[in-house]
Amino acid sequence: MIQKHGSPINNFTSEKGWLVWGYDPLNIRPRDCLGAGSMYDDLFERYTGGCLEDVNAEEPGPIRARINATGCHVLRHQQPNLTINNNAWQPGGYNGGPAVVFVSGDMTIGEDIFIRPETGIIFVVGGDINTEESVENIAGMFIFDGSFDDMSGDEKLVIRGALVGGFNDESFGFRRDLGADNENDPAEHIIYEPKYLWLFRDIVGDKNTILKEVAP
Repeated sequence: MIQKHGSPINNFTSEKGWLVWGYDPLNIRPRDCLGAGSMYDDLFERYTGGCLEDVNAEEPGPIRARINATGCHVLRHQQPNLTINNNAWQPGGYNGGPAVVFVSGDMTIGEDIFIRPETGIIFVVGGDINTEESVENIAGMFIFDGSFDDMSGDEKLVIRGALVGGFNDESFGFRRDLGADNENDPAEHIIYEPKYLWLFRDIVGDKNTILKEVAP
């Protein structure tokens, strides 16, 4: 159970019932988010003005090829829903330029996703993100309007990047259970990778112009 100031917050669930104090989803939602708080709509409007390319994002190869061919790092999956269920993302994984991939619907992860240390992918998802219980490794930054669910299972899930979501009463479902091993080892391990701040500074970074009057 997760509580804030003694009151339960029910958009986070944990198989082991861990208690976390002081969590507030409003702390991570942009204050100027458009509409009813859609991260997808806000980010799509804000960062697709310069360029936008459609791509089949089921495999890493087309993403890399589209960036190399056009020089555009902002992409949109050509179908509403994205399912990753092949081993093209396995060790070696994605090795193209930094990419932002918009998915208007749901994203289903059925195979491990690996991304090379020198690059990264931000998935912006308008719906839910679900992982199959056999998935053990996911790389990338995932921003989503819906819910996240890693399905029940007894395999540890390691996420290298970040998860940003849980808005508008949506939820995080951390349902992995390692049994007795949970005493000392979390079933879900999220490793934040600050490389995304640097890699995407010119792709989705906001620039501030400061005017200063200097005495002659």
